[in-house]
Amino acid sequence: MIVEGLGLSLALLACACGTTVIVPQPGHEWCMDVQDPVGSVSDPTDLDQGIVEPDTFTDPRGCLCFTAAEDQLLEQGASAEHMGQPWPAGYEALRDELVEAARARCTQLALEDEPPLMYTDCLSADVSLPYPSDGVGCTICIEAGVWNGSEKEVECPPGLEDATVGAPGTTTTEATATGYASVDETGANDSSGFGLRAVER
Repeated sequence: MIVEGLGLSLALLACACGTTVIVPQPGHEWCMDVQDPVGSVSDPTDLDQGIVEPDTFTDPRGCLCFTAAEDQLLEQGASAEHMGQPWPAGYEALRDELVEAARARCTQLALEDEPPLMYTDCLSADVSLPYPSDGVGCTICIEAGVWNGSEKEVECPPGLEDATVGAPGTTTTEATATGYASVDETGANDSSGFGLRAVER
C-alpha cells in the first residue's frame, strides 16, 4: 500500500503470517563504539594488538535500528548521561542493547583477524555514548496481532527489510499501515521471524 506523509510517499509491503501481519516502518540507526580495544593471539597477559574496523581503522562500532519513540528516548538519555544527570526510564535497556552490539562487533573483528586474536578486552573496555548514525536509514518490522492488537518488533522477512531504507527521519506514526492476514484451520500463528529486541507494545 502507499502511505502519504509530509510529502513523502512510502511503498509499504505487508507480509501475511497467520493471525498477524508484518509491516516495515522507517527507523533510526544508533551506534556505540568500544574504545581502544586490544587483543592477543596467545597471551592473555599481554594484549598488545589494537582492534579496529578494517575499512576506517576506527574503534569497533555496533549499530541497531530503533523506532521513533526509542530514538527520542536515546537522544534524551545520551544527553543526560553526558551531563551526569539521572537517566530517563527505559534508556538503560536500550543502551545495554547497543553495548552488547558493540562488544559483539569487537569480538567478531578480533576473531576475523589473521591470526585470530583469542584474548581481548572487548567485554571490559570502555564504550562511547550512544550516538545516531548520520544519514543512515533503517527499517523496523512490526508484527501486529490481527485479533488481539498486540505488537512487537521482529526480524524483517526477506524483501521487507529494504522497504523503507532511504527515508531516514520519517516517524513510525507517519508510516502506520494495515494489512491482511490468513488464518489456518486451527487459528495458530505462523512463525514470522526472531524478535530483534522482543519488545512487546
